[in-house]
Amino acid sequence: MRLDSIPVWVIAVVAVICTVILLSMLITAMPNKGQKVQVCVAPILAFVFAMASGSMKGWSTQVSLSYFSCAMAAFTLGIAGHRKEIYENAKDQAVHGVRKGNKGSTWITVQVIASLAVLFGLCFYLFEDF
Repeated sequence: MRLDSIPVWVIAVVAVICTVILLSMLITAMPNKGQKVQVCVAPILAFVFAMASGSMKGWSTQVSLSYFSCAMAAFTLGIAGHRKEIYENAKDQAVHGVRKGNKGSTWITVQVIASLAVLFGLCFYLFEDF
Protein backbone atom coordinates (compact mmCIF):
# COMPACT_ATOMS: atom_id res chain seq x y z
CA MET A 1 0.00 0.00 0.00
CA ARG A 2 1.19 3.51 -0.76
CA LEU A 3 0.79 6.35 1.71
CA ASP A 4 -0.06 8.67 -1.19
CA SER A 5 -3.32 6.72 -1.59
CA ILE A 6 -4.45 7.79 1.90
CA PRO A 7 -5.93 11.32 2.10
CA VAL A 8 -3.83 13.81 4.05
CA TRP A 9 -6.74 14.61 6.36
CA VAL A 10 -6.96 10.96 7.49
CA ILE A 11 -3.28 10.86 8.41
CA ALA A 12 -3.62 14.29 10.08
CA VAL A 13 -6.51 13.00 12.23
CA VAL A 14 -4.42 9.98 13.23
CA ALA A 15 -1.53 12.32 14.12
CA VAL A 16 -3.81 14.48 16.28
CA ILE A 17 -5.30 11.46 18.04
CA CYS A 18 -1.85 9.99 18.77
CA THR A 19 -0.62 13.34 20.08
CA VAL A 20 -3.67 13.92 22.28
CA ILE A 21 -3.36 10.47 23.83
CA LEU A 22 0.36 10.99 24.49
CA LEU A 23 -0.25 14.42 26.00
CA SER A 24 -3.08 13.14 28.19
CA MET A 25 -0.71 10.53 29.59
CA LEU A 26 2.20 12.89 30.11
CA ILE A 27 0.39 15.95 31.42
CA THR A 28 -1.19 13.95 34.22
CA ALA A 29 2.26 12.58 35.10
CA MET A 30 3.84 16.01 35.59
CA PRO A 31 3.66 17.50 39.10
CA ASN A 32 4.03 21.20 38.27
CA LYS A 33 3.00 23.73 35.64
CA GLY A 34 6.48 24.25 34.20
CA GLN A 35 6.90 20.56 33.47
CA LYS A 36 3.43 20.39 31.96
CA VAL A 37 4.35 23.23 29.59
CA GLN A 38 7.58 21.46 28.60
CA VAL A 39 5.64 18.29 27.86
CA CYS A 40 3.20 20.23 25.67
CA VAL A 41 5.96 21.93 23.69
CA ALA A 42 7.78 18.69 22.82
CA PRO A 43 5.17 17.33 20.34
CA ILE A 44 4.94 20.74 18.65
CA LEU A 45 8.70 20.77 18.13
CA ALA A 46 8.59 17.15 16.93
CA PHE A 47 5.87 18.07 14.41
CA VAL A 48 7.86 21.04 13.10
CA PHE A 49 10.98 18.88 12.86
CA ALA A 50 9.15 16.06 11.04
CA MET A 51 7.55 18.39 8.52
CA ALA A 52 10.75 20.43 7.90
CA SER A 53 12.90 17.32 7.63
CA GLY A 54 10.43 15.69 5.26
CA SER A 55 10.26 18.81 3.14
CA MET A 56 14.05 18.98 2.84
CA LYS A 57 14.16 15.31 1.83
CA GLY A 58 11.38 15.74 -0.73
CA TRP A 59 8.87 13.53 1.08
CA SER A 60 5.16 13.96 0.63
CA THR A 61 3.06 15.40 3.44
CA GLN A 62 1.56 11.95 4.00
CA VAL A 63 4.98 10.42 4.63
CA SER A 64 6.08 13.20 7.02
CA LEU A 65 2.80 13.03 8.95
CA SER A 66 3.07 9.25 9.08
CA TYR A 67 6.52 9.42 10.63
CA PHE A 68 5.23 11.90 13.20
CA SER A 69 2.15 9.76 13.97
CA CYS A 70 4.25 6.63 14.29
CA ALA A 71 6.64 8.35 16.71
CA MET A 72 3.79 9.71 18.87
CA ALA A 73 2.09 6.30 18.98
CA ALA A 74 5.38 4.57 19.82
CA PHE A 75 6.15 6.95 22.68
CA THR A 76 2.60 6.51 23.98
CA LEU A 77 3.03 2.74 24.02
CA GLY A 78 6.53 3.14 25.41
CA ILE A 79 5.45 4.99 28.54
CA ALA A 80 2.23 3.05 29.06
CA GLY A 81 2.06 1.59 32.53
CA HIS A 82 4.81 3.79 33.97
CA ARG A 83 2.80 6.86 35.01
CA LYS A 84 3.62 6.59 38.71
CA GLU A 85 7.34 6.21 38.08
CA ILE A 86 7.34 9.12 35.63
CA TYR A 87 5.48 11.26 38.17
CA GLU A 88 7.93 10.41 40.97
CA ASN A 89 10.94 11.12 38.75
CA ALA A 90 9.47 14.42 37.55
CA LYS A 91 8.67 15.43 41.13
CA ASP A 92 12.23 14.64 42.21
CA GLN A 93 13.63 16.55 39.21
CA ALA A 94 11.54 19.59 40.12
CA VAL A 95 13.11 19.64 43.59
CA HIS A 96 16.66 18.40 43.00
CA GLY A 97 17.25 18.83 39.26
CA VAL A 98 18.33 16.01 36.99
CA ARG A 99 20.52 13.52 38.80
CA LYS A 100 21.39 9.86 38.46
CA GLY A 101 18.52 8.62 40.62
CA ASN A 102 15.70 10.39 38.78
CA LYS A 103 16.42 9.88 35.09
CA GLY A 104 13.97 7.01 34.66
CA SER A 105 14.36 3.28 34.67
CA THR A 106 15.94 1.01 32.13
CA TRP A 107 12.56 -0.68 31.65
CA ILE A 108 10.93 2.52 30.38
CA THR A 109 13.81 2.98 27.95
CA VAL A 110 13.56 -0.62 26.76
CA GLN A 111 9.80 -0.33 26.34
CA VAL A 112 10.10 2.94 24.35
CA ILE A 113 12.84 1.55 22.09
CA ALA A 114 10.93 -1.70 21.54
CA SER A 115 7.71 0.15 20.68
CA LEU A 116 9.60 2.45 18.27
CA ALA A 117 11.22 -0.56 16.58
CA VAL A 118 7.97 -2.51 16.31
CA LEU A 119 5.82 0.37 15.05
CA PHE A 120 8.36 1.70 12.56
CA GLY A 121 9.08 -1.87 11.40
CA LEU A 122 5.38 -2.47 10.92
CA CYS A 123 5.04 0.74 8.92
CA PHE A 124 8.03 -0.15 6.73
CA TYR A 125 6.39 -3.53 6.11
CA LEU A 126 2.91 -2.18 5.38
CA PHE A 127 3.72 0.93 3.35
CA GLU A 128 6.08 0.75 0.40
CA ASP A 129 6.82 4.50 0.47
CA PHE A 130 7.34 4.85 4.23
